[in-house]
Amino acid sequence: MHPHITDDKPSSCPICGMDLVPRTREAAHAPGQAASVALSPALQQSLGVRIGHPERRSLAPLFRVGARVVPDASGVVRLSTRSEGWIERLHVRAVGDPVRRGAVVAEIYSPDLVQAQEELLLGGRSVAGARERCAGWGSPTATSMRSSSRANRAAGFRSGRPWMA
Repeated sequence: MHPHITDDKPSSCPICGMDLVPRTREAAHAPGQAASVALSPALQQSLGVRIGHPERRSLAPLFRVGARVVPDASGVVRLSTRSEGWIERLHVRAVGDPVRRGAVVAEIYSPDLVQAQEELLLGGRSVAGARERCAGWGSPTATSMRSSSRANRAAGFRSGRPWMA
């Protein structure tokens, strides 16, 4: 229906082909007034129309939807050791614990690291190779091991940057 199409005699709309019907006085309304619609009680019932007085109340509907919460992948920090072994003591207790840069996250036992430290303490031909292996794994220096004169059983695994567990 195209309300801007008018004609003073019965005809059809040139755009859609619908029959033009004469406008009655009840259908016409003054500018600035709202148009009204009249529905029979049977039609009101079938449409579910409810009539009432205006009142103030919350219009926020309650929606229940299924959802899956996933962590933000941009904040994921992966830590990897430089040698084989296992964690003997974990210093981070729970998810959400803050970890500072350089803080010990875990103490790791590595048979390869203990062997390299013992070779370094014994001296001999393999000192250079043992020193390189210890440095590559982030193990204490030879001077700190010689002061205690024994190999460290567990090496502290430190964080490279601040993050949240």
